[in-house]
Amino acid sequence: MRPLKRSILKYLKQFVIPFSGLPEGEHWFDFKIEKEFFECFENTDVLEADVLLRVQFIKRSTMLELQFGFSGSVKIECDRCLGPVNLPLEYDETIFVKFGNETYDEAAEVLVIPFGESEMDIGSIAYEIIYVALPMKRAHPDSECEEGVEEYISIEEEKEDKIDPRWEQLKNL
Repeated sequence: MRPLKRSILKYLKQFVIPFSGLPEGEHWFDFKIEKEFFECFENTDVLEADVLLRVQFIKRSTMLELQFGFSGSVKIECDRCLGPVNLPLEYDETIFVKFGNETYDEAAEVLVIPFGESEMDIGSIAYEIIYVALPMKRAHPDSECEEGVEEYISIEEEKEDKIDPRWEQLKNL
């Protein structure tokens, strides 16, 4: 992980939820996620972002439930032409948090935090959920790639469609 600068720590502090003083029940937190958020993490592909994160924080006596709701868009490099592409982001995820001596449970939707913790940093969780929500193929629709790239792509696709005659004979077996 990259060295944490004071400004990064200060920025990410807004994503820390102090739950020890909250009464049991439902609580709502809203966060605006922009480019600066992604710059706090290593290896980010996001060029720009305009995402609203709404967290429903449900506190119970034995566990916490966090329902993340993301809506907005992120700008990322196109996989084909490397130009910027704007991708819509609408995604919901629920994370359960248990209290225990372990620090992490292998179940993806269940986190374990130590007894006595009084706050929870949701910044890295939000970052991971956003990356999971992004499509695997990050590209413009076919007709919107930058000039010249589509011509090259169609030539490469034609090359892939041609089958070596030695392999063609195997189809007859």
